[in-house]
Amino acid sequence: LLHSAFARADRQKIEKEVQEAFGYGQRGPFILVATQVVEASLDLDADVLFTEAAPMDALVQRMGRVFRRYRLQGETLWNRATGQPVKEGELPPPEPNVFVLMEAGKLASGAGPVYDVDLVGMSLALLLGDEAIIEEMMGKKDKSRKAETWAKEIQKKILSGEDTDVVLSEVDKQEKVARLYELLKDHNHRSVRAFHETLEVLDAGFMSDRRNEAHRLFRRIHQVQGVPYNRLHQFEEALRAFFSKRKDQPRTYTAFKGEVLARFVVSAYPDRGEESRVELAERIATGLAGFLDEKALRRLERWLAGLVVLSGRYDATEGYVREEHSGGPSKTTTEVW
Repeated sequence: LLHSAFARADRQKIEKEVQEAFGYGQRGPFILVATQVVEASLDLDADVLFTEAAPMDALVQRMGRVFRRYRLQGETLWNRATGQPVKEGELPPPEPNVFVLMEAGKLASGAGPVYDVDLVGMSLALLLGDEAIIEEMMGKKDKSRKAETWAKEIQKKILSGEDTDVVLSEVDKQEKVARLYELLKDHNHRSVRAFHETLEVLDAGFMSDRRNEAHRLFRRIHQVQGVPYNRLHQFEEALRAFFSKRKDQPRTYTAFKGEVLARFVVSAYPDRGEESRVELAERIATGLAGFLDEKALRRLERWLAGLVVLSGRYDATEGYVREEHSGGPSKTTTEVW
């Protein structure tokens, strides 16, 4: 299991294990369950991909994790696992090796919360080679283009009995991504407008009349960082150990980041109700007030600035899990990231 809500030290360990399991000279079978963190950050070589629908560029990135061991150099196809040209009978079987899955009546769990609904729907229609679906849907008003509406049209095509197997070359993939961008531009889609808005804000730098726009823009993608509630005791013990080191051992922020923060801090989407957040520095300072002198306490508060106490729990194999409990600083419904 691999996703973004792991502490850095745990994530690095998992990534190392994953790359060893899914390297070119892999032994198996192995199954990796992951979010989009594997789209570009890891050099994986899987035999088969099962994925939910996503925008075309994200789908192409995911497809790029399959059979990476084969590479065409000139007119020769090489197998990077063996370092030799591909021999007759060595290529994979002709059956599909990428499966894009949909739940009945639904587009994708990420359509809306993660990805723009239209981008997901348009990408599926392009995969099926049916731009008529796109023209029909884009002719509707924004509020009518819901995930369920897109799903109905796409699944009508899938259930029509037509063959949905598609063979895609690397050129085909590039052309479909380019076509998606063309269609978005032709329809003056909101994602294109948001893209240009973002460019304008970034180009404006810190001009005072654009500062509020920048805050509004980046709040949409903001994640909070902090220490999960169930690890506060361990975190405090790690702090005591760090500040108890001998004088000849480094107590710099760089050392603190590598030895302590990398083990405990995770990124998560904000809890509902930002007013309920508890600043980590405030919480920890209370527990260490009698242990650290005033100077060390002020330094620790600076190092913990911006971090919060996260209300969910953390497990080294599951990552951060948002959940409701009675002892935490705030209550949220159960949600796994």
